[in-house]
Amino acid sequence: MAEDAIRVDALLGEIGRSMLEAQVKINTEALELPPGPEGLRTGVSISETEIDVKMVFEDDGSGVNIRPVAAGAARFADLDPGAFSSIRARLVAIPDEEARPPTRGPADVREEVLSRPDISRLRDIFGRLQVEATYVGATRRWIVDVKEPGGAILRSVQIPDANQ
Repeated sequence: MAEDAIRVDALLGEIGRSMLEAQVKINTEALELPPGPEGLRTGVSISETEIDVKMVFEDDGSGVNIRPVAAGAARFADLDPGAFSSIRARLVAIPDEEARPPTRGPADVREEVLSRPDISRLRDIFGRLQVEATYVGATRRWIVDVKEPGGAILRSVQIPDANQ
């Protein structure tokens, strides 16, 4: 393994820890500040963050490693074009509270997504689409993956559950 390579699971773990540390720091500093003019404390909550890293994948036999590629330092002629890629991670903070049942069913959510103009256009291109709706009770949202007939995800959307 190259000196600057890192395990994918270690990278994602560090991203999550950084997000948690940032949220703790924001909350701590908000509590230390005096209340605003209306007597309310203000703070910011990190509910979602996304990271996109350009990298080269390497397999050392014990697992997949990545080596970040800096745009200014990379000489793309020296890289195997098949190995150069990117990883996107979306981290969503879920509040620690009891899950709520959905107010509508998966079929209703699927129909809403299928009626969207961008999804209609995808249906014109790919034909029959697979639509998988999953309810996340803690956030009261539906995560909907729209897939082409071969199973590749074309769109992933979040739909709020009704009557929030």
